[in-house]
Amino acid sequence: MGSADTADRARREVIRLAHRGLDLVTFLRLAGEQIRRVVEHEGAACFFTVDPSTLLLTGHVNEDLALDDERRRAVNLGVMTNEYREEDYNKFAALATGPYSVGILAEATDGQPERSPRYHTLVRPFGLEAELRAVFVADGSCWAGVAIFRGPDQPGFAEADGTFLAGLSRPMAEGIRTALVLQATGEVESPEAPGLVLLDEHDRVEALSPSVAYWLEQLIDPGQPDSVGLPGAIQAVIERTRLAAESGEEAGPVRARIPTRSGRWLTVHGTLLEGRRKGTAVIIEPARRPEIAPLLLKAYELSDREQDVALCVLQGLSTAEMAQRLFISAHTVQDHLKAIFDKVGIRTRRQLVSTVFFDHYFPRLQEERPIQSTEWSAGLQPKWVNPPKAAEVRLL
Repeated sequence: MGSADTADRARREVIRLAHRGLDLVTFLRLAGEQIRRVVEHEGAACFFTVDPSTLLLTGHVNEDLALDDERRRAVNLGVMTNEYREEDYNKFAALATGPYSVGILAEATDGQPERSPRYHTLVRPFGLEAELRAVFVADGSCWAGVAIFRGPDQPGFAEADGTFLAGLSRPMAEGIRTALVLQATGEVESPEAPGLVLLDEHDRVEALSPSVAYWLEQLIDPGQPDSVGLPGAIQAVIERTRLAAESGEEAGPVRARIPTRSGRWLTVHGTLLEGRRKGTAVIIEPARRPEIAPLLLKAYELSDREQDVALCVLQGLSTAEMAQRLFISAHTVQDHLKAIFDKVGIRTRRQLVSTVFFDHYFPRLQEERPIQSTEWSAGLQPKWVNPPKAAEVRLL
């Protein structure tokens, strides 16, 4: 690890970057340079974005990972398989919900990294030896994680390396969630129809609905070539869907909310097909306001009660109606509104609606409905033998 002065300068620079309003890829690239100054590593630093509500991986940016498309596709699938289907050490979800935000593989395995399945599939095959993982958490919500590596000729990661990255957890999370909020304000017009991907038992694509090409292009992982195949976010949903089925969970489609290149938020559902047609169906649709609102409100650092009040504002409720719904006084409502306005940087309820949601999510503001059969593209509606229950599988 670098000197204490180097570490302090790097941390201050990451904090500065977190408040510059950078896009996601730029922020991760520049922050990654600061991390490398202190925690030296070989080859790739792999950043993964996370849905803070479900802890599903939603995308990744690989620093200096020079792989052809076939190798990159294998790595993406390997990461998803390990995270959702294998028993292993220092999984991102475990770090996000556990007492420590950093995990060093050699320490977790008592000096025997070969006990980790990931070591054999994602570390040693690339000529690497040591792995350190960290998650970036702010206000109890995990927004991303990183995996960094060292080769066999380098020293293993030390406690000081983990301490430095643990100290970056909050500023890194703040920079990432700021980037996502800024993306949401730059949403462009796009098709509204849900998209459908049907895969067979061997994950081969059998059918695509006409509208799905646009959504898949929007979900290609930041910083990755478009020819890789299904985006990592889709692979994560597929793996989690199968894991849920294999474990006998009594639940319906796995669901993740994912930001796109243009700033649009999508909901991706996965469910297994039953009957004669075996395989997996993945549904991609624009997120309805009740689904996306909690994510954006978290990004503005609103407290739980402030989020409740903000949602009431977005639903057009009066002060008296808010007080009745939330079982608080009108005076308390006004106090919460003042705090919300200060945090979001606006002065009126109308500005709150316009700034955060109106331009992007108002068309579905009052809908709160599931996808109906009439919304499916002709000829591609899955024929459920046993219709899936409307439930959500969470990793928390």
